[in-house]
Amino acid sequence: MEEAADPNKTRTLVCETNPISHRTAVVVDNGIEVLLFITPRSFLGAGRVDFTESCLAWLYRHPHPLGARAELDRDKCLREMSFPVPPVMKLLWDEGGECVAVLVNGDPWAFIHPDFERGFSKGASGLPAGNPWDERLFAETFLSPSE
Repeated sequence: MEEAADPNKTRTLVCETNPISHRTAVVVDNGIEVLLFITPRSFLGAGRVDFTESCLAWLYRHPHPLGARAELDRDKCLREMSFPVPPVMKLLWDEGGECVAVLVNGDPWAFIHPDFERGFSKGASGLPAGNPWDERLFAETFLSPSE
């Protein structure tokens, strides 16, 4: 069974800098939710990180007993998930290093595309937790025509 989430502890699950774009993507678990972040384009050379919602995608939230968590608007549209063992998470970059996706146990699960207001996720059923999964956009962005 998955270890109980600690809402007071944020853990970095994956962190990777793209060698082409120099943007950094990070998957974090804040004890309540698991999120994918990418440094904004404006960060490059600016010296500080100014994340906006276009720089993140929610993956899922940890299950919590009713009444044990604050009711956030996005809780209502963010899928609860648990795993018998911690999932394996890997990042997948587009050719130019501007878009990033996260694979959960080998399954494409969420991605950030800079041309849209919020990230896309199989765990999101709609705003304010982000955009629902878009298979066509994912394939156009991350898969070569032969895949």
